[in-house]
Amino acid sequence: MRFFKLLGLVWIIFLVGCAAQQKPIAVESSFFKDSGKSIGIIRTSAPTAATGYTGSIGLLDYAIISAVNSGLDEYLAKLTFPEYESFITDLTNSIEKTGLDVTLINEPLTEDEVKNLKTPKEGVSQNDFSKYKEKYGLDYLMLINFKTIGTVRSYYGPVPTSEPLATSFITGQIIDLSTNKLSWYSDINIQKTIPSPWDEADSNYPNLTNSIYQSQNDAFRTIKSELKILKAEIEAKHKESK
Repeated sequence: MRFFKLLGLVWIIFLVGCAAQQKPIAVESSFFKDSGKSIGIIRTSAPTAATGYTGSIGLLDYAIISAVNSGLDEYLAKLTFPEYESFITDLTNSIEKTGLDVTLINEPLTEDEVKNLKTPKEGVSQNDFSKYKEKYGLDYLMLINFKTIGTVRSYYGPVPTSEPLATSFITGQIIDLSTNKLSWYSDINIQKTIPSPWDEADSNYPNLTNSIYQSQNDAFRTIKSELKILKAEIEAKHKESK
């Protein structure tokens, strides 16, 4: 089972680095100024932290690398990410302050729904989210998809060719539920250097762990920056003061 999970993680990283992706779409500055719009916010669950690998690696190499990193993977799998829930709450509150009608959909997407998510093409979502439009009376849906978190390291065969990096990968999108067109899309792939020493198993990898959490928080800050939420909040407050 561990072997097949490993192949899945390697495949995810391969896709992030190599596959043709939907180009980023910047949100229009006017988006959060239309108080007549309703938007729902939904997210995936936080992923289980794990090691990921890139490079020229064969099937036997995967098995060797997996065995060598089994202790680190066991440790990473125990990490929790309560900051993710706090971020979603903060994001919801920030958007509410702009005047939009916001609905936080408290149930994350199920595992099956996540597996069936398709990458947008040419600025159009390839998924059917009409049930949220009907159930909550929404004009737009914001989807935050927390795909991976942990470390990534390059290999040539079973031999590492770099030190591991802390990484967090999140995609975000805003979908017009009437047309399925995207008003915002971003692949946020944060990688951070881990200070030496990183391999301190006896003390629960303090440098590595801190770097992973920093990568997560940097990803959250990037989302708020791209959405121009802080600017929108300030403008909304300025209007209220007039």
